[in-house]
Amino acid sequence: MPTRIKTGPGLALMVGFAMSTQAASAALRCGTELILEGDTKQALLDACGEPDEGSSAMHTDVWIYRIDGEEYRVHLLNETVERIDAPEMSKEAPPPDSPGESPQR
Repeated sequence: MPTRIKTGPGLALMVGFAMSTQAASAALRCGTELILEGDTKQALLDACGEPDEGSSAMHTDVWIYRIDGEEYRVHLLNETVERIDAPEMSKEAPPPDSPGESPQR
């Protein structure tokens, strides 16, 4: 007899949370290399080279890379990529209900 798995709102909530936290992670592409959170400072340097700008405080560095006219902020903590702030995709296109635009139907 096949085993049934009970599903319900709790499972849906857990799956939704897992997807939202995963989607929040950003990546930085330098050429053919992809830098992700958790990568080492050396991997970042090997892939992207020296940053365009940088600042440092205690064990934290913030490096700025400008790639294809976009600015990426890479936060390093103890020689590890902690967070990548990527440009927002929403800047590329105006919202559909912007003043002066007729809605498409």
